[in-house]
Amino acid sequence: MTRMKTKVKAKRAKLYTRDDLKAWIWTNYVDARTDIEFQMTMDRHFIGKSKSGLPWECLLVYAIEAAAKADPDRFPHPVLNAYVIGQTVYLVDRFPKRGDQLVHSVRYNHNFTGTLRKFDTWSKRRFLKHFGGEGCAIRLKVPRDQSGVRYGMIPKSGRTDGSRSVLRGAHRRAVDAGLIPPIAA
Repeated sequence: MTRMKTKVKAKRAKLYTRDDLKAWIWTNYVDARTDIEFQMTMDRHFIGKSKSGLPWECLLVYAIEAAAKADPDRFPHPVLNAYVIGQTVYLVDRFPKRGDQLVHSVRYNHNFTGTLRKFDTWSKRRFLKHFGGEGCAIRLKVPRDQSGVRYGMIPKSGRTDGSRSVLRGAHRRAVDAGLIPPIAA
């Protein structure tokens, strides 16, 4: 009996390379399999070189690239470049051998959103005054599946057989607000 290989549709994303959104590159990406955590120090060089609002030159991109350069064993793949959009981080691990081909990247989520928003809205001087003396831990997390309603098991304090599902996230808030009817469990 021979097994047939099934072709999985490649996941693709469009990464903009100019701030007027007229130039971009396509990337094939895979979801990360493990979390990565590292410490970031916020000094003048980092913050002075970063540009707010540009996903390829933001503070988190420079922090990731510096961490990958300082300790390459921390990452399970090479990090050639980084791109941050929203809570998603694309770490480019392969460039094409020839032109007009797709780059390859690994997708993560991050926990740096609140600080990154402050960097985008505050002046660099105010940001340095507020966060300059302290570093922060950055965690690149495995992205969750974004399709459908997510359910979780009952916490340990409740029933342990897992027979009842607990609603999570936006669906739970909509049910609590009475906007949609609850799902019968």
